[in-house]
Amino acid sequence: MPLFEYECQECRHVFEVLQMKREDENDIKCPQCGSVNVVKLLSSFSSKSNSGSSKAASCSPSSFS
Repeated sequence: MPLFEYECQECRHVFEVLQMKREDENDIKCPQCGSVNVVKLLSSFSSKSNSGSSKAASCSPSSFS
């Protein structure tokens, strides 16, 4: 099941939501203030290296050189 990260545009609280279906996206509310004015964020992801440690991928321009 996909885990999505959202930011509330009212109180700026960042939170994660485990969404069962795409239709659930319209029902997302901020758990802190209850606002429905939320924006889905782009999340980084983890990958496992051969050594067994996990590293978070970065979307910063410096990571593309």
